[in-house]
Amino acid sequence: MTTDPRTRAEAAFAIHLISLAKAYKHTVNVRLEHRRMSHTTALVVMHLSRSDGSCIQRHLAGLLDMAPPSLVPILVRMEQEGLVTRTPQPADKRANEVSLTPAGWDLARRTERDLQGIRHDLLAEVSTADLHAALRVFTALDAALSQDPKDPR
Repeated sequence: MTTDPRTRAEAAFAIHLISLAKAYKHTVNVRLEHRRMSHTTALVVMHLSRSDGSCIQRHLAGLLDMAPPSLVPILVRMEQEGLVTRTPQPADKRANEVSLTPAGWDLARRTERDLQGIRHDLLAEVSTADLHAALRVFTALDAALSQDPKDPR
């Protein structure tokens, strides 16, 4: 193992990033149980609401880092619950546009409030300056990752 402080810090950062992503997902799942929704369902609703209420299904799968076929059962369930509609696109019958229904928009508003509360609770002891510093680090990491020609985003 290296004794270089920078290399040790980079390794610790990567390990923490992966670990925290898992822990955050678990916490969101637990805290959203009262809505009978998973972290993935919350992400679908939030991505759609932040995309003016609709998105092409395969693009949505990409945003969620899911294979398009893996998203289908989630969307079928959400469709059955009256939260979304899927409409084939006239120019490409293989492409479906996924749109929030009025009930989906209502769920998006409630979910955003829930997620805001979760973030507030988890970050209560973190200063605004530290949050901005973390965002700068994430922005730099995102920029470096986007330079990789194999980056799936």
